[in-house]
Amino acid sequence: MKMKRMALLLALALALMPLTALADLQRGDRGEDVRELQTLLQETGWLFEEPDGIFGRNTEDALTRFQSFMGLTANGRADDTVMQLLRQSWSDLHRSAYNDDPAYTPNPAADVCRLRISEDGTLVMDYCSIHTEVLAVEADLLAQNTLEGAQQACKLWEDDIEATYTRWLDTADTENKLGVMSAYGAWKTAVQKQREALTAAYPGDALTVEKQMSAALKAQALLLCSFAVQYGAAE
Repeated sequence: MKMKRMALLLALALALMPLTALADLQRGDRGEDVRELQTLLQETGWLFEEPDGIFGRNTEDALTRFQSFMGLTANGRADDTVMQLLRQSWSDLHRSAYNDDPAYTPNPAADVCRLRISEDGTLVMDYCSIHTEVLAVEADLLAQNTLEGAQQACKLWEDDIEATYTRWLDTADTENKLGVMSAYGAWKTAVQKQREALTAAYPGDALTVEKQMSAALKAQALLLCSFAVQYGAAE
């Protein structure tokens, strides 16, 4: 498993994008950039409080959970790479379930979701064939608009992430196994805290809680697939 190399390749790809580089955001910072970071973390299932534009301990904890989940250095600092990954994760909550690029053809040797830079310089994701099917199943479950359907959608994504981590652990070398287990643990903790936070935010509305959980889990599953885990397994 070559997580460090994959992280470097992704960082280099993002560096080529026509974006204005910003100073890393870290604990103690304040302002609209921090509020954006908090909003992205909250809406993708990592931060469990309302954004206030103040980078405190809870924001730092949420950020390190996300970094650990992605196999990045969990230093609690948000650089351009972290911000772009969070924006992509958020975007996956708000776009169509199906690939909209007819020119894209999955590579059967490494059929995973892929982050790529489009012609207009934005970061987009192509869905692998597996997740195209999972997204369709999720859409059918949520269309029922029932608690059972929403719970099944959550389980669909949780099982998907569990399977991804299992493959990752099976293919990781001894040096990287501990890191995989740490990333998995950070995700499990985040899932529990997210459900608790949503339950408090929507008392007596279990259907909304499960729908929100499904959205967050979906974003995490697609981004995890795209980033490196199954690339490593395919090599």
